[in-house]
Amino acid sequence: MNRACHVVAVLLPLGLAGCTLLIAGDAVVCDDVTPCPDGQQCAAGFCAGTQTPGEGEGEGEGEGEVVPSEGEGEVVPSEGEGEGEGEGEGEGEVDPGPPPQTCRELFDRGERTSGVYGIDLSGDGLLGPFERVFGPDTVVINEATIFCDMTNSGGGWTRVAFFDPLLGATFTGDPAAPCLGGFQVEDFGGGNKGCSRAAGPASQPGVLFPTLHPYTEVMGKVVGVVFGDGDAYAGLRNPVLTDVYVDGVSITTTAAGAPEHVFTLVSAHPLPLNEPCPCEAGVTVAAPAFVGTASICDKPTAAARPGASNEFRAYDVGNPVWDADVCGTAPDGRWTRVTATPHLVTDDLVLRILHDQETADENIALTHIELFIR
Repeated sequence: MNRACHVVAVLLPLGLAGCTLLIAGDAVVCDDVTPCPDGQQCAAGFCAGTQTPGEGEGEGEGEGEVVPSEGEGEVVPSEGEGEGEGEGEGEGEVDPGPPPQTCRELFDRGERTSGVYGIDLSGDGLLGPFERVFGPDTVVINEATIFCDMTNSGGGWTRVAFFDPLLGATFTGDPAAPCLGGFQVEDFGGGNKGCSRAAGPASQPGVLFPTLHPYTEVMGKVVGVVFGDGDAYAGLRNPVLTDVYVDGVSITTTAAGAPEHVFTLVSAHPLPLNEPCPCEAGVTVAAPAFVGTASICDKPTAAARPGASNEFRAYDVGNPVWDADVCGTAPDGRWTRVTATPHLVTDDLVLRILHDQETADENIALTHIELFIR
């Protein structure tokens, strides 16, 4: 039942994508070992509903005494008391129960397959449009189209952002122009595209992804292609969360005007004797205190900046960053973070591309974004 689809939203430009499969929220779970009761079917790990016994008609076999009649004639069986077994067919009512309000609730009911589901974000017991207000804009989310990750990092994750032009899923739904906000489209040819900083000086363009329910954890995977080089934290001019504190990507919450750091993806220098990843020898500037250990680091090859004077800088398309972690904490690039405080449904996630130098020197084009909450 999994299929590529997405929900388009307004951006910070504001962006959102997700897709889901509608399923009744019955708490009766089933699998190959635990079948459903008679008259029910197992669908996506749940029985179709609790079926009330129907009224049926049955045929029974009984034994009674035979009494001969007086005189000549046929022997007539008497009415006797017998025991018989009958099979009956009847129609009963199905009680689907309330739909789950989060992917975690669905997971706790026994669902273990990642895919699209109906999630009651409004908590009204129905699946329909769910409206979120962002300043002058209103985002309408289809509650019957929510993607749940039930396999990674314990399962029960609600997806709030998805971007991958190669899979046909983009911020806008238009593969020809997938980027919104302060990002521009980078076309690498062969259908390969990414979203980068627009040409110019140091900058930190960002996109806001609306969250769908309260949460205490965030999971994500962000992949990019580097142009030129990054210098990890060495270019720090003002090490505060709201400024350019790293060459890479920052993910934060809005949290009612007091943003919390969620995760940092560090872009280190591709050449020796320059700024490496924080876990490597030769580091000159450590991560700011607010980052802590909530980061992963990767770097392109020297192909991103060939030539003695770096005159041939290019996007290192053959070696994307953050699909792995140089420091080994996230081998497949997928990371999780328990937030410092519980967050409300209105504490949205902000993703920014940060660079302290102009785009002619360094840039990153993001080619894959997935963000989940739980």
